[in-house]
Amino acid sequence: MMFFVWVEYASLRECPDRACERRETLFYQDEVCTYGRASSTDYALANEWWVIDLNPNGAFRDIVYMHESALRPLNPTPRPTATFTPLPTVTQTPSPSPPPTLPSPTPTEPGQPTAIPSVTPLPSPTPTVVRIEF
Repeated sequence: MMFFVWVEYASLRECPDRACERRETLFYQDEVCTYGRASSTDYALANEWWVIDLNPNGAFRDIVYMHESALRPLNPTPRPTATFTPLPTVTQTPSPSPPPTLPSPTPTEPGQPTAIPSVTPLPSPTPTVVRIEF
């Protein structure tokens, strides 16, 4: 994995501890090839150190250690972001049609009482069910 130095200068050490001897110093934005985290039972905080190869293209490895606070990944994996579910939308339904009107009474002959046609009861309107789709 490729990292770069994130601080003004960083020391490369012989073992994963600040008390170990310095081998080399790298400066801001120098690239380094890491093999992963150090693991050692001899050093209490070895998991805070990265294993660095000073000769990544060579035939022999030149292994040193650098503390995690001095490094940043060169091409980090993007972190997932929070995605929000859109709010539900209400689907509009057609409005109920107006009730039919009754026929108006029609006069028969002058002087005769107005004839009222027979009235049939209107069907009761059926309520419209509102659909909500998600």
